[in-house]
Amino acid sequence: MSKRAAFSGAVLCFLLFTSVADAQSIRTLSGWKTEITTSECNRFVPNPLKQLDELSFVGDYMGFYLRTTAHPNPDFKDVTYGIDSKAGNHMQSIGRLMRQENSQYVVITRSVNSYYLGDHLAVVQFGSRTDRNGFRFRSNRMDPAKDPDDTPPPATDVVVKSTLLKPCICPSSGKSCNFDWMYYDSTPYKCIACEDQDIFWEGWNHAGGVQIIGDYGVVALEQGAKVDNGRVILVDFRNPLEPKNIYELDLGPNGKDPWGAGIVKLSDGTYLLAVFVNDGGNKIWFYKSRNTSLCNPNASNVCQGPDFQSDPIIKYSWEAGPQNISLLADENGQLYVWAGDKSDYDRLMLWELVINEMTDAWGRVLYQAGLFKLRDKHIYCTFRGDPKQCDLDSASGIYIDPDGRLLVYATEHDNGGPRYEDAGTETTDGSVRMMEFRSAVDPGPSVTSIETAWVELYADPYYNEGNENSATLMINYADREEENLCDFSKIGLTGWNFNNNISSMRYDIPVGWEFECFAESGCAGSPIVSTGHFAGSFNDLRTMSGVNDNISSCQFVQKTSIGGVLGGINGARNLPSEVKNSYLANLKKMAEFVSRGRTIPAMNQLNAFMHKVETDLNHNKISSELGERIIQVINTLVQKIEEGRFK
Repeated sequence: MSKRAAFSGAVLCFLLFTSVADAQSIRTLSGWKTEITTSECNRFVPNPLKQLDELSFVGDYMGFYLRTTAHPNPDFKDVTYGIDSKAGNHMQSIGRLMRQENSQYVVITRSVNSYYLGDHLAVVQFGSRTDRNGFRFRSNRMDPAKDPDDTPPPATDVVVKSTLLKPCICPSSGKSCNFDWMYYDSTPYKCIACEDQDIFWEGWNHAGGVQIIGDYGVVALEQGAKVDNGRVILVDFRNPLEPKNIYELDLGPNGKDPWGAGIVKLSDGTYLLAVFVNDGGNKIWFYKSRNTSLCNPNASNVCQGPDFQSDPIIKYSWEAGPQNISLLADENGQLYVWAGDKSDYDRLMLWELVINEMTDAWGRVLYQAGLFKLRDKHIYCTFRGDPKQCDLDSASGIYIDPDGRLLVYATEHDNGGPRYEDAGTETTDGSVRMMEFRSAVDPGPSVTSIETAWVELYADPYYNEGNENSATLMINYADREEENLCDFSKIGLTGWNFNNNISSMRYDIPVGWEFECFAESGCAGSPIVSTGHFAGSFNDLRTMSGVNDNISSCQFVQKTSIGGVLGGINGARNLPSEVKNSYLANLKKMAEFVSRGRTIPAMNQLNAFMHKVETDLNHNKISSELGERIIQVINTLVQKIEEGRFK
């Protein structure tokens, strides 16, 4: 029985209906299906459960600064955590702007319940990553001479704008005020610049979870000094250097502690907002907008916001208590709730969300909801006991790249990372440690340029299967000069390196290039494994004689060799085993003829190989993309054989 078929038997929220049968019409809410992220809508995520399952267990080291010499940011105060009971002005959430044009910017929120208050929200520009065009940032903490934990990020990756989501306003005059918490656990909290020292200021001290949708973001805001009602703020980031609050939803007296908010565009063009509220029992509140635009400009072209209904359409009891939540839709419009949290461990969670909209004979519209947990995934913010690079009790958030790949970002609570200093001309405080968790699933097109080629090496077979002591080495062609690829004894962390410690690998190499690995350092001798021209993997190098735990160096090489083609076909992604075996048999015979100098039989084998590929393409046994890449490789082999320079 499907979940939806069993849905009416679940514990649901009924208002006026005595049974589902009373409804005159029922429809299930679904997400807007688009392959392009726009200013007001995120693209869909292909197969989010599989992408979460394949997400890297340990992230890539990243970081940024709260201030530098060039960006002093006086209003974004220091962050501290764990010093004493008053130290709690720490990172709360993180979200990367979704649209490609602004994707170098990341939004962070924080609580500010310390001795003095600063801005709630900041925009970080990753100036070293302006060329990423919406794709994976890659580590910005790489230095061939240093361990990653000792490597500071570039000074260009820094907070460039900060703002108060709801500033302190003196009640009597309406003027802004400076303010301080006189005591952490008692009231009143005095507004020290107002005319009446004893009047409550109307500032707010705790920004919670954020989700980015296109050029906008929803932020949960709690702990107002004068009122208990929580808020959700919609922020316009179309100009990331000038964020604007354009809409505010009052959650009422029972919604004083909203921890996080998520948003998704629905198939009818309206928006679904989810707010996790700790109102004495964990609940997720759902709101539906009345219109189909986030900005919804008036006659003066001023944004009015999406106009959510003042009351939730559903308050759903939830067993979870996450720090951050997000809503997303898959290629079929199915809705999901994602959450980042920490209980006994750092974890990512995914639920299938089903909301039925029902209309009765009198035209009244009511809703039922069901959340079905799909996964609880343990991820690791550290490697072999090194300092934690993130903490999901702090900030985390999802990102969807232009090809639909799912990425997760997470930070530590404070700024305990390494500092940057450059001959006294540019100095920083400690950096905020951060990680980028990437999906190994590649739902988009394979790379066609060497500049975007990548290889990921794993210390254990089958890509480590989730273990903080199992290392992974991500090698990007663009960053090849930042790693000692020809000497793996110099790649790793203190007390451990990758030399002779590789047991599985994934890769995507364009036609005309190969990735060779050697048993000797210095990229010397003959390669013991070589692959190229395709996207693929070797899940267990123990099956390859002389390869497992025997790799000491690797390199990208522009060439087409029989070893690289055989390796590429052997590991090619989504190639049926019977087709793969047939191709390998042809190529091995061709290689044997070439080694004997028998050009004509070698060409005959290549022609037979070409015929098989074309036949398989016509019968849809292989994808058009893979077939085209194989044909490109065959043409290169033919040319090399004819010129007598094939190895």
